[in-house]
Amino acid sequence: MRGVIVLAGQAPSPDLLRPLCQAADLVLCADGGLAAMERAEVWPDAWLGDGDSCDPEQLKALREKGIECIAHPVHKDATDGELCLREALDRGCDEILFLGGFGGESDHFLGNLSLLYLCGERGVEAAMIDEYTRVQVMGPGKHIVPGVPGARLSLTVLAPTGFRDCSGLYYPLPPEILPGSSHGLSNKMTDGIARFTVEHGRCVMTVTVPKVY
Repeated sequence: MRGVIVLAGQAPSPDLLRPLCQAADLVLCADGGLAAMERAEVWPDAWLGDGDSCDPEQLKALREKGIECIAHPVHKDATDGELCLREALDRGCDEILFLGGFGGESDHFLGNLSLLYLCGERGVEAAMIDEYTRVQVMGPGKHIVPGVPGARLSLTVLAPTGFRDCSGLYYPLPPEILPGSSHGLSNKMTDGIARFTVEHGRCVMTVTVPKVY
């Protein structure tokens, strides 16, 4: 079951947001992400948040459409994005795309990365994307990464992380990268597909497609 969560960071373009939401089984909106959804003329299955970054008139219009609105207090122990993620997990999503997670406040961006980590811990495939960038937390196992030749692929390890069976990258991955090393940054895809196996550890993978593509 595929879920889309629209966050309140840098708004994705309607051309990106609309088809992804239309193809999803579940669409959840985190508070101020509603503005991007309104511009794209698509609506969530449910809105969650404390309302501190959402236009009250937009929220009123949402309720008038009969869309579920799950309000939370301002003083709480989780971001609106985390509330959406836990709701998506409770509803059975095993694949989640986060939109609107880039830009905005830097601490919230880092918090959004922690949501990707939580997905990995739950065995849920998850990514945060915009028009040119895809971010995922990669754990042990075989990984197949789609892209284009020349796309920049970077790996930032969160713990000592071992790699093997690398293909489709200009620079071969070392057997292990330790935290504090930038060894995995700014690699390039040589084909439309990159493959590698993570033997142990976890890393943040960022794939950036050149705008010329």
